[in-house]
Amino acid sequence: MRSARRGPGAGARSGIAMLLALVAVIIVGGVAAAVSAATMIEQRTGETVRRHNQAFAVADAAAGEIIGNWNSGTYNSMAVGTATTVSGTSPLGTGSYTGSVSRVNNEIFLVDIVGRDRASQARQRLGMLVKLRILTFDANSALTTRGPGRVSGSGVIDGTDAQPWPECPGAGPMAPGIRHPNVSQLDFQGTCAGMACVTGNPQALSDPTVNDNTFFNYGESDWAALSSAANIVLPGATYTGMEPTASGGVCNRLDANNWGEPRRFLTHPLSTVISCTGYFPTIFLNGDTRITTGRGQGVMLVNGDLELAGNFRFIGIMIVRGRLRTTGTGAHITGGVLAANVDLDDTFVAGNATIQFSRCAISAVQNSGAPGALFRSRGWTQIF
Repeated sequence: MRSARRGPGAGARSGIAMLLALVAVIIVGGVAAAVSAATMIEQRTGETVRRHNQAFAVADAAAGEIIGNWNSGTYNSMAVGTATTVSGTSPLGTGSYTGSVSRVNNEIFLVDIVGRDRASQARQRLGMLVKLRILTFDANSALTTRGPGRVSGSGVIDGTDAQPWPECPGAGPMAPGIRHPNVSQLDFQGTCAGMACVTGNPQALSDPTVNDNTFFNYGESDWAALSSAANIVLPGATYTGMEPTASGGVCNRLDANNWGEPRRFLTHPLSTVISCTGYFPTIFLNGDTRITTGRGQGVMLVNGDLELAGNFRFIGIMIVRGRLRTTGTGAHITGGVLAANVDLDDTFVAGNATIQFSRCAISAVQNSGAPGALFRSRGWTQIF
C-alpha cells in the first residue's frame, strides 16, 4: 500500500483551523458570559428597584394614614419647632416605618417617614407638608339655637366674654346671650320671664342667617369630617365623673373618660392634672346622652339630645344635633353652645346652670381640634 502523503502547508492550515475554532469558542463563551452577567445584573437591578418601590409604598401609605387619621389631640398641642416620633408596620406586613411629625409653624407640619421593605430592608424616605384645616365655629353668642324653645328657672345664659385662662388676651365686647333665627319662638318663663336670666348685647338676637350651616359646617371642615376624626367616640348613654387622668406624669389620652383638664376653672383654680391642660379632645357622643358630673374641655359633638345634670363643667364648643336640657345644680359651660332646640325648664333646673360665652375658649378649640390635610400642590417630596 502507498501511504498518503500530505502536501506542503497542510500542517499550517490545520493549525490555523484549530486556532480559529478556539477563538470562536472563546468569543461565544465571552458573549454567553456577558449575556449571563447582563441578565443577572438586570435581574438584581429589577429586584432592587422592586424592593425600593415596596419601601416607598410603605412610606407613602404610612404618611397617608397619619394625615388621614390626624391626631389633633397630640399634634395640634405641640409647640412650634418640636416633633413627635411615629412608627409601625404596613397593614399587610410588607414592611415597617419610622419617622416623625414636626410642627413648622402654627398651621404647617412636616410628616417625615422612612419606609423599609420587610425582606431586604431597602429604605425610602418621604416628606409631606400638612396644613391644618382651621375650624371656624359660627358661635357668636353664648347659645345659638333654632326652633321652639323654653327658658326658665334659675339657669343663666351670659354673653359676657369670659377669660378661663390667664393667657387669654383680655375680654372683648359683650356678645348676645342667645342667637336665634326668630326670637319670638322662645318662651321665657318663671324667674326668667322678660329674659331676666339672660345677659348679652342684645340679650336675644334674631338672626335669620342661622341655618344648617351654622350647626354643621365649620370653615374648612364639617360635621362628618369632625366626628369621624374625633379623639373620643362613645355611644349615647349616661356618663358620670369624667375627669383627666395621667400615667407617669403624662396625660393619658387613651382613657375615654379623660376629656382634658379645664385649668383655672371655677372650683379648679389650679390644674389638678397638669399634663392634660393642653389636651383639647374632640368628643363624639353618638346618641342621646346624659352627663351628670365631671369636667372637660375641647369640642363636644352630640348626635342626639344632651342632658346636663349636676356639677358638670366644660370649656369649649358644644354642638348638639337635638335638644339641650339642663337639670340639677352646677352645670357650667364656658365657650359656646350650638343646639337645634333648647329646654331649660324650671322643672329640671334646680340650681345655677350657666352657659357663658368665651372668645378665648372658642379660639383655643378651633385651633386644637383642626384636622390636617396634605398641601394641594407641591405637598410631598422624596428625601435622600
